[in-house]
Amino acid sequence: MKRNYFAYLMMILVFFLFLSTSIGTTTATEKKSPLSTPVMGATSVATDGAIYVIGGITKQGKFSSLIEKYNPSTDKWSKETSMPAPISMAVAIVIGKKIYILGGRNRSGITNKLDIYDTESKSWKKGKPLPISRWYHMATAYNQKIYVIGGISGTGRSRKALTKVEIYDPVKNTWSEAKPLPTAKQGGTVATIKGKIYAIGGRTGAGDAGYATKSVDIYDPLKNSWTSGNAMPTARTGIQSAVIDNKIYVVGGAARSKATNSIDVYDLSTKTWSRKTSMKYARTGHCVCSIGKTIFIIGGTIKMSLKGIIGAVETLTIEE
Repeated sequence: MKRNYFAYLMMILVFFLFLSTSIGTTTATEKKSPLSTPVMGATSVATDGAIYVIGGITKQGKFSSLIEKYNPSTDKWSKETSMPAPISMAVAIVIGKKIYILGGRNRSGITNKLDIYDTESKSWKKGKPLPISRWYHMATAYNQKIYVIGGISGTGRSRKALTKVEIYDPVKNTWSEAKPLPTAKQGGTVATIKGKIYAIGGRTGAGDAGYATKSVDIYDPLKNSWTSGNAMPTARTGIQSAVIDNKIYVVGGAARSKATNSIDVYDLSTKTWSRKTSMKYARTGHCVCSIGKTIFIIGGTIKMSLKGIIGAVETLTIEE
């Protein structure tokens, strides 16, 4: 059991293989107070002017059940009510006053659990489980529903990248299926903008199989259909994104052997990509949230080891 556990941790680090560093840009980020417990593979949301960082894996190789809340006005972190169980590589989505934590993986294996955190009462309850267990997946909210996209099912030799897209209705507490991704994808990022869902980058296979991709798949919830968008400048996985105004900011990521500290921007109005700037730290397995026109980049790992996990927080304010 112990050997399998550490083999799993090493597999996670392989998933966070780094992309080469960005070209000829200057750092335009500001340092903030770090996480009290550095983690990678956490998930995060921004709501009511605060950021919640949930779960992840610590430098000691332990799965975390912590929720740390960041207040930008005071530049301070505080702890919220812990999760019912530790989790990593889950996805958190906020609707109203509730945070929905979907799927993920811990020492016991992959889960299909849906845990719901009420930010007002600071209490937990369970939602209807996902139809399948998955981790390293993507998710977004549209029209008060949650779309769960891709990811990995299974462990070891049975792991498989997914094309499945499932929709959760929080009001009815029900799941339904949408048209699947054109190609199986895990470790990418999704952004919802102007009524469309953009599934960006990731890896086309599970584990060491497949390759980091620069593909952009666009889902239309009204038509239940996918189309291809303009690809990213470089292929990468383990990425995160934020939407500000009419643009998608893709932050960090991993492929091959090195980290990227680049922030690439997709302009919806021109349908073009550009390099915005660079972070101080090249990182993957990190969290990204935006409040107003400021992007917060939190935690992650900068090396292929648990010792590479950092709690550093950088911000980028968009002044365009």
